[in-house]
This record gives sequence, structure tokens and C-alpha cells, in this order.
Amino acid sequence: MANENGKPTQQDIDRLLQIASKKLGISPDKLKTTLSDSKTAQELLNRVGGEKAKQALNNPQVLQDMLKNNPQAKRFYDDLTGGGKNGR
Repeated sequence: MANENGKPTQQDIDRLLQIASKKLGISPDKLKTTLSDSKTAQELLNRVGGEKAKQALNNPQVLQDMLKNNPQAKRFYDDLTGGGKNGR
């Protein structure tokens, strides 16, 4: 759940790291370290989604199209955001 300002709590972030690290096959600590460095974060983004993933970060419509056309990506997104039937 988000705090009163609408920002994710540390517990939300930790849960997200747990889910994402499991899906990516790396430890939560390694994922956190990777994401804290822009160069390695970009490398990870390229590995899991390439140019489309990069575009999705800048354009919500691209993200929606990716989710609509890829059921696995939709489930992953729902898991990460707590939405859908797979979310908490």
C-alpha cells in the first residue's frame, strides 16, 4: 500500500524487489544494487525488454500495448503492482 502521499512504502518496495528478483532469477540485493546504478539498470532493462521496454518507460501507451499483446508481461505487471487476479 502507498503512504498518505501516494508514494510506495519501504515495505512495498521490498515486496516489489522480492517479486521481480524471483522472476529475473537474481537476489533482491543484487537487483536493488543493479537498479541503483543507471548503467547496469539500463543493461538489465535491455536484457529483459530491449528497446520496447525503454519506450514503455517514457510512453504509457507503449506499456499498455505491451501488456495487451503479452499475457506473461501482463501477469508480471499485475504481480508487481498488486493488480489483477495475480496481485495481492
